[in-house]
Amino acid sequence: MDKNLVLNWSDFINITDLTYNEKGEGGVYLWGFTIENTFVPYYIGITDNIIYRIHEHLNLIIGGRYTIYHHDSLVNFKGFKKQGVQEDKSQGIIYSPDWPKGYKHFIDIRKMLQPHIDYMIDRFTFSFAKVDQQQITSNNLEDIEKICIAQIGIENLANQRGGYSDKFIIQHIGNPNITKLVKSNSR
Repeated sequence: MDKNLVLNWSDFINITDLTYNEKGEGGVYLWGFTIENTFVPYYIGITDNIIYRIHEHLNLIIGGRYTIYHHDSLVNFKGFKKQGVQEDKSQGIIYSPDWPKGYKHFIDIRKMLQPHIDYMIDRFTFSFAKVDQQQITSNNLEDIEKICIAQIGIENLANQRGGYSDKFIIQHIGNPNITKLVKSNSR
């Protein structure tokens, strides 16, 4: 197996342009938020069906399974991600999931959270790079994910797990925003 791997990233897809596709295309994906024409990376993952998995992420935001940031803080979420829920709810994290026992709390405050959830959903944007799953095993896909997280910088993402792998040397092409993110973090 060749150690060199080229990931060809799609243009960003806005949630309003998302349609379900029965054909499961696997690979690596990056989602985040486009705020004032700037993409804010949030999460890198891998899957055997990218469109299905993106729908899952959206449902997890809407359903209270993900951290909710005040809409004014989303663009700088990484500065707040270790601070926990803010008392005054005017900035930073305004809800952190405590699943399943804390779900009642989510239901109780959902009306207060709704504008912030809507803001996250309305600005949700993603890109993906297909990976030939007949050539790349699931273990190799996990290595690709680790490398991509390291290249973007785990401190710049909401991902909780990262890791290290030198199994591949990855070159990013396609979406210029992603190649720029990788270059700015590899210095």
